[in-house]
Amino acid sequence: MEKTSVLFVCLGNICRSPTAEGIFHRLLKERNLSEYFEVDSCGTSAYHAGNPPDSRSQKEAQKRGTDLSFIRSRQFLLEDYYRFQHIFPMDERNLADIMDDYPDNSEAKVELLLQYNSSIKEKSVPDPYWGGSRGFAHVYEIIEESLVNFLDQWQKEEQLP
Repeated sequence: MEKTSVLFVCLGNICRSPTAEGIFHRLLKERNLSEYFEVDSCGTSAYHAGNPPDSRSQKEAQKRGTDLSFIRSRQFLLEDYYRFQHIFPMDERNLADIMDDYPDNSEAKVELLLQYNSSIKEKSVPDPYWGGSRGFAHVYEIIEESLVNFLDQWQKEEQLP
């Protein structure tokens, strides 16, 4: 079975997308599905290239049993359109940035992550960078719920337990 490749994208790759990457790795490990996936995250900008996730994101994730310490920020690259099957921008601006340069011959499915979360009305994962700790908790919760739903759907489609 070919690995399913998933890329999470936000602006700077220090809050939302590394949180999604860390949560997804944790969920895959818990479900014994890591061997079926390639997972990464990046930002549409290079502001924080090479930096670890924001300390507030790491703190929130750590409280919930998720490790982000291995992640380093990088910028979205042209090759990502070809390397990844699923590209999940965190907000509508990230989506627009990715779609502006979307190559005709890419087969990547680009969709907002919150499409997999019917319990909230938001379309975009809010950027917690300028807010307080409650913002980081909210972001963690809605990302986790979205990823559980995406993974449930993937397992059903692949007919895996």
